[in-house]
Amino acid sequence: PVGLLALLGWLMPRSNGFHVVGYLPEWRFGWEAERWEEACEHTTHLILFSIEVEHDGSLAEIERFPSADQIKLVQAAAVKHNTKILVCFGGNSRSRGFSSVVASDALIEKFLGNLRDFLQEYQLDGVDYNWEYPQSEKDWRGLSKLVKYTKQRLECEVTVAYYPDSRQEMIIKHLGIYESADLIHSMSYDAVPGKHSTFKLAKKTVKQWQEARLPIEKLCLGLPFYARHVKTGDWKAYYDIYLDNTPLSPKKNFVKNYYYNGPDMIRKKVFAALKAGLGGVMIWEVGQDISKAKYGKDSLLGTITNTIKAFEENEANEARWQEELGARDIIDRDDL
Repeated sequence: PVGLLALLGWLMPRSNGFHVVGYLPEWRFGWEAERWEEACEHTTHLILFSIEVEHDGSLAEIERFPSADQIKLVQAAAVKHNTKILVCFGGNSRSRGFSSVVASDALIEKFLGNLRDFLQEYQLDGVDYNWEYPQSEKDWRGLSKLVKYTKQRLECEVTVAYYPDSRQEMIIKHLGIYESADLIHSMSYDAVPGKHSTFKLAKKTVKQWQEARLPIEKLCLGLPFYARHVKTGDWKAYYDIYLDNTPLSPKKNFVKNYYYNGPDMIRKKVFAALKAGLGGVMIWEVGQDISKAKYGKDSLLGTITNTIKAFEENEANEARWQEELGARDIIDRDDL
């Protein structure tokens, strides 16, 4: 059989340390303790999405953040599983204040003072900046300064999200944004119309990062836990796809005109990220998965954990690894 490594010629030796970063939006914060436990069990970082930067440097939309009772559940699960909890600023239609704040050193300092208090109040490990998107050179330079000052002043975990269009990678390199960020998350999905998050896009993401001469150990490859209609772009959570089409083969990525990443595609991407030496993978979003406790091997979070474990156990024996995972079956010819 053709070896998986031969098909993936872009792979480089793996570096130590692999992170599983999951976003979780405010409409999931009503979870019971068991769901928080499961999320933290399978992630190294959980990013609570999202509040906003106001034009004057204050923090906006704080009501989206977990309540006092909810944050206790989050913290208990995080401590048990050694998961870092970050707060996200921004997102689509939630990035209105960034441009004003980063244009002024005084406003940056004001914002960072507010952020320091917020992190301390909720005992958080850091911040994720998800500015969609800087529109000018001034914006990008301001973002670079914000990331740098956040790391210097607060000494906390700092991550940044970007879209892999080759232009943003070059900007991240040129302005040194990568130097202060602990991890940088590629939103390697939503390429619509069509199949929105193929293995081709994953390969392209890594290639563009390498061509920009950025450190591979800071890149987290984005994984979607949702489907998109190949024509309209409408989305459905993986749990909807799974429950509406049970039994669903783990090899499938396409059903009723919806393209998604099933367990085998997730396994394939995670394996590739491990071999390439990436910093890890990023998930949008954890709450779209089915429960591993209830559905077992078809859980995408469980698939990620099992892939990492199997990889580490079999790293010295690539032939055995390929045999156990059925490397030929994982390859989707439409994606190569």
